[in-house]
Amino acid sequence: MNRERSNGFLNLSVQKKLWFAAAAAAYIVLFLWLSVYDLPFSDLLRAHASEWFFQLGRRTGQLPALLVPAFCIHALGRFQERKWYSEIICFLLCFAAALTIVIPHDNYLVEGCVTLSATIAIFLILIRIPLPEDTPSSRRLLWIGILTPLIGIVIVEVIKYVWNRPRYLAILQEGAKFQNWWTVNGFAIKNDLYHSFPSAHTFDAACSFLIVLLPELYEKYPRNSSLLFICPLVFTVFVAASRIMGGMHFISDVMAGAGIFAIIFVILLFLNSRHTQQDSE
Repeated sequence: MNRERSNGFLNLSVQKKLWFAAAAAAYIVLFLWLSVYDLPFSDLLRAHASEWFFQLGRRTGQLPALLVPAFCIHALGRFQERKWYSEIICFLLCFAAALTIVIPHDNYLVEGCVTLSATIAIFLILIRIPLPEDTPSSRRLLWIGILTPLIGIVIVEVIKYVWNRPRYLAILQEGAKFQNWWTVNGFAIKNDLYHSFPSAHTFDAACSFLIVLLPELYEKYPRNSSLLFICPLVFTVFVAASRIMGGMHFISDVMAGAGIFAIIFVILLFLNSRHTQQDSE
């Protein structure tokens, strides 16, 4: 059964490899073209700025990069006879997710109670999600759900501190000079207004594309559901637009954030495909 299921999305045939290559080339061309309009595009979205739109993207954008690995860690812990530390890590990730969505309150006690309540609610919902079948293939896919956000977040944060690109708000508030995305200022510890490239929120939002692995984890899940691509695409574009509208990023920043996710995810898929071929031999 597992061998048959591996012939689906994760079977990277020559045709699919060519499709990935063509999509990557198109994305790079689009990135280079749109990056020319960094300032005009930011000016346009800032002129139509909506605070609720920005705040909604800010508070939901990080959730996929927190909740997907939380579930994967929980599932792997259950496969290993309920390892206690996996549940603790899962709970901490749920707590981080609650911190992102809870609106700050003047009363710290109220804010703490709401955050704790949200954490418990998220954790209880997450651990009630049915687990996939415990197979070597499922374990590898769950590890992809953990490693993709983890590796990506490290890469994004390192690039931020090496590039030190001024945000659009730094130009407005501090009179910083606009810099193109390819300008590397060298490692320096500056305030958050100089961590524009790439967009961490957009990378986090792009982690929602990890749901394309669902048909490979659950046999009854529809394998050709277009929602697996449409929903994460709409969500990622929404978060990216909110970050530009809020003056936190340029269009090249958000495209770079999404591109980093795609690179890591595809590399891990290739590695998984090789392991799957070895298992079937």
